[in-house]
Amino acid sequence: MKNLKLVLMGCAVVGLAGGVAFAQGASGSAKAGAGAAAGAGSAKAADKAAPPAMQMPKPAQELLDMTKNMGGTWKCTGKVHMPGADMDVTADIKGKMDVDKMWWHESLTQTKSKTPYKFEAYMTYDAATKTWMRVAVDNMGVVESTTSSDGKTWTGTSMGMGQKAQVKTVATPGDKTLNLVGTMSADNGKTWTPTFEMDCKK
Repeated sequence: MKNLKLVLMGCAVVGLAGGVAFAQGASGSAKAGAGAAAGAGSAKAADKAAPPAMQMPKPAQELLDMTKNMGGTWKCTGKVHMPGADMDVTADIKGKMDVDKMWWHESLTQTKSKTPYKFEAYMTYDAATKTWMRVAVDNMGVVESTTSSDGKTWTGTSMGMGQKAQVKTVATPGDKTLNLVGTMSADNGKTWTPTFEMDCKK
């Protein structure tokens, strides 16, 4: 980008100097040369005043530390709590660093189902506010946005299918294990209803 700026500046200076020389005629060639020199000096000054190229941020160390053992495929079993009934579920979760290692990308696919539930989730850490952030979208048209201060208890909102609710997920990691428990509130946090429980292993 800097080289492109220099080329464009150079073309502008040459074109301006040529136009001045053409207007003044042969008798004004000395003044045109002086104008070209002044223009070149202006280009150098403009180049010096140009702001430095933007430095892309690096992944937070907290994100790298948390995710270093989360890669690969996790096998999960658990229950989804439906109104009046519980449903046994199994699923695979695959994780990897993504988007220039600024986000942790999780893909969940329900197994042993003809019409499997799926979601894609992205998680990162904002070092400036010391906050974990996570957003997930699924194949039912639902989007969930949550934050966490410790990377274990996540709270936020879920929207889709004409409904909006508060959600909370508690993650308890172990030695190559992960337990997930989800709850939901439709009355602004007054009451919470269990939504799912999952035990995952590598």
